[in-house]
Amino acid sequence: MKKAVTTVLAILLMGAAIFYFVTFFAYIPSNKFFSFPVPKNAKLVKGKERVNIYDWSKASEENGIPSGYKLVIKSKGWKERN
Repeated sequence: MKKAVTTVLAILLMGAAIFYFVTFFAYIPSNKFFSFPVPKNAKLVKGKERVNIYDWSKASEENGIPSGYKLVIKSKGWKERN
């Protein structure tokens, strides 16, 4: 019984660590916009003085941005405004 509990806890801990690294290391801070997290695999389409436009396959108009990205944005201290 003790071995089973230890195994389950180890698997959960490893899963949480993998989730953390995959989620939080998939983004880089923007030098231009106060370290706002930008997906590493997003391609800059157009950069202007006050805005950068990126093409990122995981974001869409229909579905918005992935929940993992929302979590990263929130964890970096950013808040959604209307």
